[in-house]
Amino acid sequence: MEETVIRVPALEFKEVEDGWIEAQVRLPSTQTGYYEDSVGGPTIATLVDLSVVEVIRAQEGVDGPTYALSYHIRKRVPVNTEIIVRAKATRRRHTVYHAKVEIRDLAGILLAHGKGSLKVAKTSSEETEYIILRNPHKGDSC
Repeated sequence: MEETVIRVPALEFKEVEDGWIEAQVRLPSTQTGYYEDSVGGPTIATLVDLSVVEVIRAQEGVDGPTYALSYHIRKRVPVNTEIIVRAKATRRRHTVYHAKVEIRDLAGILLAHGKGSLKVAKTSSEETEYIILRNPHKGDSC
């Protein structure tokens, strides 16, 4: 059985507006999916995953494993054509950070979108600080 290898070119993100980061990328023809002129779901999932991790790392300053991931393909994402991958951190709940991702063509047409979550493990000092801030004792200096 032949092994499938998914290679996504490096994404070099830059900050654009309103908390979005953006990278322009050209996916090689080796990444085709069902259709020979467009990428498949595994490549889209990889783009969403990488973008979620990068935006949370850049904007929140934390890192961790992907906790949840979903995506929807609205139109074919072409190979050998420049596309734009955009991501934005959307919210945080305790140690879980959420972000959304858009994949657009150069004309701005939405080709695919997704969202993901990253879970950051707490250290014992963070847990202690969390407890103190939430339950300060009378007379404490916090």
